[in-house]
Amino acid sequence: MSNPEIRKVSDVPQNHIVDFFERRHIKPEITRWKYFDEEFNAGRNRGYVALDENRPIGFIGLIPFRASVRSTTIDTAWTCDWHIDDNYRSSMIGIMLLKKAIASYPSVFHAGGNENTRKVFSRLASHTHVDGVSSFHCDLRLGTQIRRIKARLPWIRVAPIDLLARLPLLGKIRRTAKPEDRLQEGLAESFISTVGQQFYETDYHPAYDREFLEWQLNRCPPLKCFSYVGDNGVTAVAWYIRRPTTDWRMIFRQTVLNSVDLEKCLQSAKALAFDEGADSIKVLISQEDTQQRTTLLNNGFTQGENYYFYSFSRPGELPAECMSGLSFLDVDFAYL
Repeated sequence: MSNPEIRKVSDVPQNHIVDFFERRHIKPEITRWKYFDEEFNAGRNRGYVALDENRPIGFIGLIPFRASVRSTTIDTAWTCDWHIDDNYRSSMIGIMLLKKAIASYPSVFHAGGNENTRKVFSRLASHTHVDGVSSFHCDLRLGTQIRRIKARLPWIRVAPIDLLARLPLLGKIRRTAKPEDRLQEGLAESFISTVGQQFYETDYHPAYDREFLEWQLNRCPPLKCFSYVGDNGVTAVAWYIRRPTTDWRMIFRQTVLNSVDLEKCLQSAKALAFDEGADSIKVLISQEDTQQRTTLLNNGFTQGENYYFYSFSRPGELPAECMSGLSFLDVDFAYL
């Protein structure tokens, strides 16, 4: 192996990046949307590529966004897609890529990851929160529960599985009276406005703008979203990936803390997902979002897996706690 060269994504031919991800079973339309949407990129660095004789052998992505830190808005990025070809994993290429990404901004963030990610990121991060992000799910049909059982006990045969999977779980849907125009296909203008005025439980949180939301929710190829426009500054977006009869995801936002209207929003989102054939609906929140956690638990949601949250910065630049206001908008959670 010759000495690898590390370049910005923008300095490597697009088809080389597409081929690199196709070898990892990621479709070209996803790679082009994620890294080559020039309207979203706006000239910003989208990551780094390790090359051996001009062939990509490693990659780390950056998703630029803005965050609010003690009432100051900063330009920053999520890291994602940290991949190294098998033949090069014993080298330092992965660390070199990660250090390049960390140096791209004064502060950089990551959430989630596998065991290998945790070993390396925890060493280099300025702050690591083991259970920084929590997933919550509300099962609507038996399908999700059957899949969980089969994943734990693959020798079990459930028949007729297709018929059982579509059976609804009683008591999970509580319909509320609502005008027809409360639910609409696509990303509602009111949701974008609410995100800009969102109530957060701390002064350290993402501050997503219109360009980010349009890219993440409207232009992602396999994603189809629906908006809920509620009362008193409560809005939500729910979506599915590829098929409506699967696990849906949801983000809710509110301009003031109002558990009554938020409960109506959650019930409407669950009813929409159920009517479209969904097995379950999921939400991600921060460990700092204690009031949202209580509302979810009071409305039929169950806490599931926790994810690590990492921040990379110089000493004293970031609070020691986790960000509040975390959700499926963060990193590349929205479509994975």
